[in-house]
Amino acid sequence: MVLISASLPDTLTDQILCYYVNATTQLQIAQIVNIPGLQFQRLVFPNQRFLFEATSGAILEIYIDTTQNSTPLKQIACAQLQVNQRTEKNSDRNTLLHASDVTSTNG
Repeated sequence: MVLISASLPDTLTDQILCYYVNATTQLQIAQIVNIPGLQFQRLVFPNQRFLFEATSGAILEIYIDTTQNSTPLKQIACAQLQVNQRTEKNSDRNTLLHASDVTSTNG
């Protein structure tokens, strides 16, 4: 599995938690392309879901992985993939909503 990632720089204050699902039957490569100094690339299997941190201005580029090359499929603003979080009344920790509660619609 290809997985290249780096932590977001501490200087970035608009960090968000994002959710992506590969709703196709093909292997995909997900890559953040517009954050200088950040390398994030991940192989995403069919129907695989994953969470990642990005900035609200980041762009996730999706490629279809073929045997000969990678074909660009789409670009998605990470702000559209942002996970809604809620805080429990009796706890200081955030709880992630179920996947059905995520406002993102990607495919």
